[in-house]
Amino acid sequence: MRSTRYPAGLLAGLLVVTLAGAEDLTSCHGKPTQMERLKCYDRVSGYVEPAASPEDKRPSGLLAERWGYHTNAAETRYQLSEYEPNYVALNYTGHRNGEPHSPTHPDSGGYPSDLNPVELGLQLSAKARILDLGTLNPDRYDPRDHYFGIWLAYTQQSFWQVLNAPHSRPFRETNYQPEVIFAIRPDLLTDNTKFGDVTWRLLNIGFLHQSNGQSDPLSRSWNRVYAQLGFERSDPQRGDWAVLLRPWYRIKEKSSKDDNPDITDYIGHGDVQVLYRKGPYALSVTGRGNLRTGRGAGTIDFTFPLSSSPAPSYPLKGYVRLFSGYGQSLIDYNARQTTLSIGFTLSGAP
Repeated sequence: MRSTRYPAGLLAGLLVVTLAGAEDLTSCHGKPTQMERLKCYDRVSGYVEPAASPEDKRPSGLLAERWGYHTNAAETRYQLSEYEPNYVALNYTGHRNGEPHSPTHPDSGGYPSDLNPVELGLQLSAKARILDLGTLNPDRYDPRDHYFGIWLAYTQQSFWQVLNAPHSRPFRETNYQPEVIFAIRPDLLTDNTKFGDVTWRLLNIGFLHQSNGQSDPLSRSWNRVYAQLGFERSDPQRGDWAVLLRPWYRIKEKSSKDDNPDITDYIGHGDVQVLYRKGPYALSVTGRGNLRTGRGAGTIDFTFPLSSSPAPSYPLKGYVRLFSGYGQSLIDYNARQTTLSIGFTLSGAP
């Protein structure tokens, strides 16, 4: 006959129940919520929750999904994933910047002043993890090994004067933005990442270069380093929230090579982004600015399903963006504009 082994916790629980009597168990029935009843039963029975296994460190939520923390990091290395939104949209801007200039380039150099207020905006953006400390231990899987990773990211944003036939429908501006990101998972380094229902999910240190690839006097570029902190709350009923805080520091250039020495007066020294998602709908609100000059910009992105299919993974979604302020593109870093964009996004995650 095969013997049966009982966990020590169960035997202890039976002993507590026996000593406590049925009256204590009955008292749990009147608890107002399911969670309180469960805690009461656990307390009366002496149940002790087992320690979390490594697999329990796979979190869920907006930021966890965006950075692949809900999957095996070793299996997703080198895989491309979304970084900034990928979209195609018609932009309408009431006031076009027909005479771009900067302190070192006061002349626009023959830039067309009769720009069409309607143009096509396109953005392509992706990132990939190229190194993860967990890959140094390929013979085992322990998510706690994946507390640090190195990512490469690239974003390209273009503004196409597709309706401007007199000027041969030119690409008015294209911005190129490569990045190197050192990503740290706070929840794998410390247990002090919970603030009520909010989890400190993200700590990124990045280097970012942005330029428009043009020659003088229209050349614009700058380099910066930043730190990004991400906090999130996941709630299946009320939706998922996330907040990203990102201060940055501009790396100074020689004055003889600086195309835009006053760019932080308009772009600012950091940004704050709030994300919300419920089902197939997603909303992003971003603000940045310079407290000393009072200049900056705000952006609202909203994505919505184009199909009645219940599948949330349907890739093509409607996209609406409202931008107001400075720095919609590098050539316009010191021009205040308000732009409404309507189009499509391939992912739907703001």
